[in-house]
Amino acid sequence: ATSDELVTALEDHLAQTEGHVERLEQVFESLGKKAVAKKCDAMDGLIKEGEGIMEETELGVVRDAGIIAASQKIEHYEIATYGTLAAFARIVQQAKAAQKSS
Repeated sequence: ATSDELVTALEDHLAQTEGHVERLEQVFESLGKKAVAKKCDAMDGLIKEGEGIMEETELGVVRDAGIIAASQKIEHYEIATYGTLAAFARIVQQAKAAQKSS
């Protein structure tokens, strides 16, 4: 990214995502389970799409716009996944876990 604002936004989002991971690990621990990372083919595809945009465009506003578009797709996928986990927690009557996931 060439825009300082975009770089900051991406760094901030990475920190938020790391916080989500920590909260999910806490939820699993509170349930007596070990959190195990699994590769997500859908997310992998979104990341590859973003990488392709960066490879195919020159530095500048067009590439920054492509990064924003790819990032929005990734964020929407994260929101859907995180919301689903919170709903699952409520369904199995794990209200405390659902609160940490929201």
